[in-house]
Amino acid sequence: MIMPGGLVRISPEPGSKAVSNQAGGESKDLWILASEPEKQITLLSTSSGTAPLSRSGGEIASRTADNLFWVGRYAERTESLARILREIMIRLSEGAAEEDPLELLLLSLDPHTGRVDPALANAPASSVEEKIGAVIFDASILGGVRFNVNSLLRAARSLRERMSEDAWRTLNRMDSDLESTQNKTESLDNILIYLSSFSGFVGESMTRGSGFRFLELGRRIERASLLCDFLLSVTGKTVTDGMWEHILKIQNSSMTYRRRYKRLDPRAVIDLLVFDESNPRSAAHQLRRLEQLTAELPSRREAGKSEEERLAIQAASTLRLAEGSAPEALRDLMFTELDYLRKLSNVIASNYFSYVEAQQRVEADQWSVTV
Repeated sequence: MIMPGGLVRISPEPGSKAVSNQAGGESKDLWILASEPEKQITLLSTSSGTAPLSRSGGEIASRTADNLFWVGRYAERTESLARILREIMIRLSEGAAEEDPLELLLLSLDPHTGRVDPALANAPASSVEEKIGAVIFDASILGGVRFNVNSLLRAARSLRERMSEDAWRTLNRMDSDLESTQNKTESLDNILIYLSSFSGFVGESMTRGSGFRFLELGRRIERASLLCDFLLSVTGKTVTDGMWEHILKIQNSSMTYRRRYKRLDPRAVIDLLVFDESNPRSAAHQLRRLEQLTAELPSRREAGKSEEERLAIQAASTLRLAEGSAPEALRDLMFTELDYLRKLSNVIASNYFSYVEAQQRVEADQWSVTV
């Protein structure tokens, strides 16, 4: 067969079969014209015909599930920190009170940014505001607002094809506004608005497949863990009525409480935030959702419940059985739930986010190979 083209050498004299560049020969590119127009061949699907219908999101890569899980966790982490910082700013704007909750509010930052010096509560307001400004804008502070936003964006960048344009645009605007605005209260308000918008866009646009479940798992584990950590940081100390008000606002449950109760009662606050499954901000609600989500994960077993399902059921059952217990037992309960949540997160990561398969030896006659 003649090739469609190539490099040919031409003799300087017609009819001569001896071709030498030293004797004046030349090299030329040669194309052989086809006898018919070139056929357009493509592996891409064409618009002609009917596309097969599909209602399943299909399987997702381990790395995609990992990023979705951490988008959920970083979004919740950023929102929780922003709510605490906003209450601190509100407290500073109100001036000193007879029963000042500022020390407890500052201690509630511990789960996010590490140990906070309680003596800061007695420092001038300018020093406290300077500390808050650093937590908001300084990306080098581990667990700060800027740090968490950067981590959220980094996890989300690999998920562009799974998020709506509105959801992605919301994250970009949050990033640019945080970069350009130096007003602390305004920045915190904007972050909360953007995160609420992002949650709404994701919740109303993502199909309810495996990807959405991993994102929800991250959100629910993080929200429950932060609530337990928050209650541990403020309970065991003298909590004033003013502090209970701040706690309800931080947990976005103030309006629900006021609609149900006429006065502040610590037992009623704890019941609403910990045991009330109808409250979407309560620990009980998060654990119930974790039960549902773990049951819907891709199965890796032949029979019985998976390890992550058992942990979610144990966490939820422990909380239900503790309902109505004395307030003194709350700290032990929070420690127990945190232990379950950490184990659940580790099991999910181990079972679904690992990238190296375990080795298995296969015997073939006299040969032994590892696959």
